Amino acid sequence: MVDEINFYHPDETVILFPDREVLPFDHFSPHEDLTSDRLSALCKITHLNSGTIVIAVNTLMSKLPPKKHCIASNLSIECGKKITIEDFRKKLIMLGYQNNQQVWRHGEFSLRGSILDVFPMGENKPIRIEWFDDTIETIRVFDNDTQRSLHKIEQFQCLPAHEYALNDESIAVFRQQWRENFAEIKQESPVYTAVSHGELISGLETYLPLFGSYLVLI
Repeated sequence: MVDEINFYHPDETVILFPDREVLPFDHFSPHEDLTSDRLSALCKITHLNSGTIVIAVNTLMSKLPPKKHCIASNLSIECGKKITIEDFRKKLIMLGYQNNQQVWRHGEFSLRGSILDVFPMGENKPIRIEWFDDTIETIRVFDNDTQRSLHKIEQFQCLPAHEYALNDESIAVFRQQWRENFAEIKQESPVYTAVSHGELISGLETYLPLFGSYLVLI
């Protein structure tokens, strides 16, 4: 459908918003590539004045994060920017990225000396950033299979790794909402325990409404 709209209306902005492809209360999260596509689409929608959004009915009725989650959490990185590699590492962790020895999937980063590899949400390929002192010297796209650099770029956007924020404010809201809705199973739930400790747990997307002002797209 997206291809057909682009063919007949080449000047129109068309955004595909994919489904999570998991059933309600499944104990696993959507594939990280799907999450990347969804976050990228949400970021585009927040700046959309006119256009077409292609979306399934069941996806249309699911709760989504507020605009501020995609806008305020959007981290812009460009060559020549002054930011210490440690500060950038902390920001990635705050955005929900996971530290790994090698970057293979969306939402991962790896630090080796003055080089940091990251696979940002919304990007098709991982990014390799090299520092000189506290300044970003080069940014390169690389292949996650061969780990070889492909070409240089000047900048990119680093979107949050999840559709929810896992900070002190959101955790407090989650705990309050959970107690109001599931008071009898508060202590026995691994979901409640993990979120209370600021830990990621698979399948947490199902509980998005408990994190605060999460709305349907319409």
